Amino acid sequence: MKKEIIILIFLLIFKMSPAQNYKFGKVSIPELKEKQCPIDSTASAAILYSERITYIDLDLNYGVVLRDVYFKRIKIYNKEGAKYVNQNIQLYYNKDQKETLSKLTAFTYNLYNNLIVKTKLEKTNIYKEKVSEHIKAVKFTMPNIKPGSVVEWTYTKSSPFLHYIDESVLQEDIPIKKVYTKFSFPGGFRFRYFTKGNAKYEIKQSTKKRLIKGNFFTTPSTWDVTETILEVTLNNVPALTDEPYSGNIENYRRGLKLELVSIHLPDFKKDYAITWNDVVKTSYKNPNFGKQLKKRSYLKKELGSLAVVMPDQKQRMDFVLRYAKSKIKWNGDYGYLADKGVIKAYKQGVGNVADVNLNLVNMLNESGINAFPVLVSTVKHGIPLFPTLNGFNYVIAAVPTPKGYDLLDATEFNSNVNVLPERDLNFVGRLIEKNGNSKEIYLFPQDYSNELITVNAKFDGASISGIATKKMDHYVAYEYRNKIAAKTKNEEKKFIEEQYPNLEIQKYRINNLKKIGNSVSEIIQFDTDAFFETIGPKTYISPLLFSSVSKNPFQSETRNFPIFFNYPRIIVKKIILRIPENYKVTQLPSNQAYQLSHNMGSYKYDIKQKNNSLEITSSYILNQPVIYAEYYKELKSYFDKIVKKQAERIVLKKG
Repeated sequence: MKKEIIILIFLLIFKMSPAQNYKFGKVSIPELKEKQCPIDSTASAAILYSERITYIDLDLNYGVVLRDVYFKRIKIYNKEGAKYVNQNIQLYYNKDQKETLSKLTAFTYNLYNNLIVKTKLEKTNIYKEKVSEHIKAVKFTMPNIKPGSVVEWTYTKSSPFLHYIDESVLQEDIPIKKVYTKFSFPGGFRFRYFTKGNAKYEIKQSTKKRLIKGNFFTTPSTWDVTETILEVTLNNVPALTDEPYSGNIENYRRGLKLELVSIHLPDFKKDYAITWNDVVKTSYKNPNFGKQLKKRSYLKKELGSLAVVMPDQKQRMDFVLRYAKSKIKWNGDYGYLADKGVIKAYKQGVGNVADVNLNLVNMLNESGINAFPVLVSTVKHGIPLFPTLNGFNYVIAAVPTPKGYDLLDATEFNSNVNVLPERDLNFVGRLIEKNGNSKEIYLFPQDYSNELITVNAKFDGASISGIATKKMDHYVAYEYRNKIAAKTKNEEKKFIEEQYPNLEIQKYRINNLKKIGNSVSEIIQFDTDAFFETIGPKTYISPLLFSSVSKNPFQSETRNFPIFFNYPRIIVKKIILRIPENYKVTQLPSNQAYQLSHNMGSYKYDIKQKNNSLEITSSYILNQPVIYAEYYKELKSYFDKIVKKQAERIVLKKG
C-alpha cells in the first residue's frame, strides 16, 4: 500500500511539473511568461537550451564531410538582452573547397492573450558578407524582438576541412539552463579531444552501429560503421564574466575541442599532426611557407650590400624593420601561410601577416642578420592546447642574441624590436630552424617599460599651477602612440584635455611621437582648483595631484584565471609642490613600502619636506607580465593598500 502511495505522489508531481521540451518549435507558455533567469536574476537574457551534434557524412562534392547541426533557444528578459539573438556564422573557403550553410530556420515567439504567436525569420533578414580573403559570414537579425520573447534557430554547417573542427562552446556570456553536445565519428577516423574551462565536467563515451548512406563523390555508397560517440550535458551553467587584465577570456570559457589525428581506411590513409615537430615539419613543407623562405634574390639590389654600409647589427636590424613596414602593408588577414607569396606581396606592397613577416625574415637574412620565423597563436586565437595544425594563425621574426632572441613584427607602424603588437603576446611561439626543427620561444617581453611622471607645481592658496612631463618608452610609448599618432591637431588637443579632466591645459607639447624607438614625452602647462580643499584654517592636498590611483582595478572577491599585464613595468611619479611662506605643514602621509611575494612586484611611497617645498615620490614596479590566479587575493590587497596610501592627504595650516 505504501509503495502505491509513493508511486501516486510521484505521478502527481510529474503531472504538475511538465518536463521541458527541447524539440525545435516546442516553446512553452511558462518559458514565455518567465520574468527573470533562475540562475542569475540580473541576466538580461539566457539560453534555455543549446545543442550541437557533429558527425561524419558522405558528400557529392567532397566525398566525406563534417556535418554540424546547431539548435539554440534563447529567452529575452529586457531590452539589453536583444543583442544576444543576432547571429554571425563564419564560413571558411579556399580556391578548392568551402564550408556551406543549409537548413537555416528561425522563429521569434511572443505571448498575446495567453496565446503563442511566432514570427518566422525571412530571407530579407539574412545577410552575407566577405570578412576576409578566406572567410565569409552569414548574419541574421531576428524579427519582432521584445522583452519576454523567446527565439530559436537551427542550421546545418557542412565542412570538407575534417582536420579543423569548431570548438563546442559549453559556456556563453549569458547563463545556460541546459547545453548538450555530441560528436560521432566512425572507425578509421581517429580524433583526440581536450576540455577547456575552470569547471570539471563528465564526457560520456560510447559506441554505436550506424548505416551511412549517400554519395561518395558521384558514387552512391553505404557504410556500415561502428561509431565512437562523445557526449556532454551540462545544466545551469553561469555566464562567463570578464575581468580586468584577463587577456583572451575565451581561453577560460568551458568548451570541448577536437582534432583529427588520422584517417585509416582500406583505400585511404593519412596521418595529421601528432607532435609539435610534426606540425612544424608539415608547415615547413607547405609551399606557402618553407618555399617562401628560400626566395631572396628579389631583395639583393636593395639589401644585399647593407652589411657593408651599416656594419652595426642593431642599427641594421632597426633599418630593415622600418624598411619592411614601409614596403609592405598588412591587409588585416591572419595566417602563417603566405597568401600572395613574398615576391608578389613585395611588388604589390600589401599582403597578409605571413606575406609581411616572411618578407621581414628574408630581408633580415639578406642583410646579413641570421633570422628565423616564429609561429604564433594570437591572443584572440587562444592558447594551443595540444599539437595541431590549427594552433597557430600568425608568424613573426626572431633574431638570436647572446641573451636570447630579438622579436620583430612588421605589421604595425608603431611596433619596434622587442615591442610587438599586443595581439602577439600569448605565452610561447615556435621558432622554426632552417632544418625544419623547432623549439619554444617565450613571447612576453623581458625588458621593463618605463613611465616617468615629473610635476613641478606651486600652490598659492587659491589654485595649483605648474608643468608636468610624462616620459614613456617601450610598450608604454607604443600604447601611447597607438592612441594618439593618427589624430589631427584638434583631435590631439581634445585627447590631451580628456586625459586630465580636472586640469586647465594652457599649453602642451609632444616630443618624438613619430620617431619609433625613441622615448615619447608629453609636456603640459596646467592650472587647477582641484586636488585640494580648504576647511576653516586648514587645507587638505592630494600629494600626487592628478597622477594618483583612486580605484583598485580588481573588485571581484575571487578570480579563476591569470592576470595579464603583458610586460614588466616601472612607473615613477615625482612631485615637487611649493607652498606659500605663510602656510605650515601640520601633517604628512607616512613613508611606506609594500612587497608582493615571489618577487612579483613592489611599491614605495616617500614624502619629505625641504623648507617650503614638498617632494613626493611614488615608485611602482611590476616584475612579471603574467600573475597567476592563485596570487589574486594578494594582488587585490596590494592594490587596495596603494589606493589607500595615495588617498592620504597633506594638511596645511595658514598663519
